[in-house]
Amino acid sequence: NVSVNTEVNHINVIRASHGAIKITNNQIVPIHRKCKYMELPANEVCVRDYLIEVPLKNMIREKDKLQEINLIDIIPTHSNISIVGTPKLTAFVANINQNISEENKAKILSGKLIPDIELDYYKSLRDQLTEVVDENELYLTTKKSSLAMRSIPAKYKLTREFGKFYGLLYSKGCVLSNKICIINSDSEIIDFIKMYLAKLLRSDITTIDAKPNGCFDIILNSALFASMFKNDILGAYHSFENLKLPNWFFFANDDFLKGFLSGIIDGSGYLGTHRTEVFTSSTTFAEDIQAVCSILGYIVPISARKRKGLPDHIKNKIYAHNSDIYRARINNLIIVDMDLYDSIKARKLNGY
Repeated sequence: NVSVNTEVNHINVIRASHGAIKITNNQIVPIHRKCKYMELPANEVCVRDYLIEVPLKNMIREKDKLQEINLIDIIPTHSNISIVGTPKLTAFVANINQNISEENKAKILSGKLIPDIELDYYKSLRDQLTEVVDENELYLTTKKSSLAMRSIPAKYKLTREFGKFYGLLYSKGCVLSNKICIINSDSEIIDFIKMYLAKLLRSDITTIDAKPNGCFDIILNSALFASMFKNDILGAYHSFENLKLPNWFFFANDDFLKGFLSGIIDGSGYLGTHRTEVFTSSTTFAEDIQAVCSILGYIVPISARKRKGLPDHIKNKIYAHNSDIYRARINNLIIVDMDLYDSIKARKLNGY
């Protein structure tokens, strides 16, 4: 999408799904004009020229990309989330908290009382706590104490496996108010999800429910972790038509992003003779897939297919779907180039 400066009939802004880019007069823009490739200053690009997509590779050096995320940094203020107290942390807070009774302070210092600490209060003390607290060991909880609201780790490493979990969740998953569910029939994928979720949340709180059609529901019973997707912290997952990866995702390391692509290929991908197609009913998620591929250095086109609805011959009605289908087409040479070795479907491309 471009906006045009009508006075001179040249483009001055390029709009994309991840923001707008202001174009200066001398910025070089790659185009096709009358089937010829050209690189021209922006003020010489006309409305009828075709803009050429350029991969975002090397936008950030690999060593500067995110290797982990800390939920303490990205959870908004005034949330109902607390830090699970540890003896060191609560003792330190008790010593500087003037509003605590001497009786409770004595209980905390003796280890008989270890209360949770509100996240906002923890953030206000964070600079003073750097030598006392290792945030790799912190857990988050809520003021509710139900089993479904059990605690989750505050920090997550952006590994290839974590990326694959994202791909499977966004392509074959479902986020409900108190749990996350991923549907699959492949025993290898089921084993991976169950094993990785136990490692991710440092507790085994997954269950597997067999369906009559041969599929299995892998259910993660954690309302707090599910809320991170419902509240747009770890991403947006409000319905199949409304999916959006979080902003930090596009600054993650390449290995994490490749794991994500292998996950969506295994989840909703179809391997053809020359290209792999990934399907989604969310336009924002289709653009996110395109952006991830671009960061890795590859251009992936997106096409839309209108849904015509399903006929009901008994009631003589057409039931229309609310959403179209979007298809990202990835050339199989790109799949091989990216070495998506952990994708079960992509293994079929060995020797391609």
